[in-house]
Amino acid sequence: MLLHRPARLLLVLGTVALLATGCSSGEDSAAPGSTTDTAAPTAAAEPSAPPASADATAPASPAAQVPAEAVTITISEFEYDVPESVPAGSEVEVVNKDREAHTLTLADGGPSVVVQGGATETFTAPAAGNYRIVCDFHGSMTAELVVA
Repeated sequence: MLLHRPARLLLVLGTVALLATGCSSGEDSAAPGSTTDTAAPTAAAEPSAPPASADATAPASPAAQVPAEAVTITISEFEYDVPESVPAGSEVEVVNKDREAHTLTLADGGPSVVVQGGATETFTAPAAGNYRIVCDFHGSMTAELVVA
């Protein structure tokens, strides 16, 4: 029975570390659609030497210095509200304020997303160019997306 206590202790410490990671402060400064590192810290389960100190004079990465601008296309009253342009490769959020489901389909071979009424979906902007937007469910809904 004594041989099982260290294993049980490691299991409990690992569980606490995972729960602590999942219950963070909620102050997430990441841009919508971006991913963050959620790996559980191992210091609680494995005592070790203190971590090496970071070089305080090293510049922050460009992504940390300039927050990504949110790109949003809104669907309301069976119309698309599209920004003047979006950067190629950016994550585009599509917000449907209507009760009806709509699609945002790039007619020129780009991505297509189905957005249920009151829901939000995302897609990645394609290569630079002008794209005709259509709704597969409502043919009169059209717009143009300029990708820079």
